[in-house]
Amino acid sequence: MHGGALSGRVTFGVPDDYAEPYLVPVLKSFTTRFGEVEVTLVCEESTALLAKVDRGEIDLAVVTRDAPSRGALLFREALVWGADEQHEVWKRDPLPIAVHELGGRLRTEILAALDVQQREYRVVYNSPNVGGQIAVALSGMAVAVLTRCSLPPSLKMLDGRQGLPELPVVEVVLIRSRDSKGSRAVDAMYEQVMSTLRDPLVIE
Repeated sequence: MHGGALSGRVTFGVPDDYAEPYLVPVLKSFTTRFGEVEVTLVCEESTALLAKVDRGEIDLAVVTRDAPSRGALLFREALVWGADEQHEVWKRDPLPIAVHELGGRLRTEILAALDVQQREYRVVYNSPNVGGQIAVALSGMAVAVLTRCSLPPSLKMLDGRQGLPELPVVEVVLIRSRDSKGSRAVDAMYEQVMSTLRDPLVIE
């Protein structure tokens, strides 16, 4: 596991909003050490990746945790509201919102937070792709729910000053398929992800 001859294949899953900020440093380090390993990337929403890991279709995935204690906790990621500042869409009533692919629990929490504030809203856009979320927000169609790492500088991050509730913080975990047990290539990638991404201060 310290470099040298290692071959094989790894199928790795990651949502597109985590791909650039988190996967790039992992792959840079991994390919420097294990350039003979063939890596296949699958970029889909967390719920789809979780199912594919369960079925053994992919070996590893960095995903938003869907259930307590599932996977190895890497770090926590904030969800934020984002909108185009010029359009000031957050002033509309009802509030138009765009919800990125979210598990049922998270979606329920977000909508419940709006209900607690007695803020009228309507969901105008659903997408499993963060690029679609950002496009909708930039166009002035809606306020979008995004992971903090995917919020571009061109969007304004909103909070209570715009009359919006605080959003949940999600847990980002590394999961592995049972079928990949015994693969040295997958072992090496697993260790690389953990050493690169795991927050040393994180507590389960």
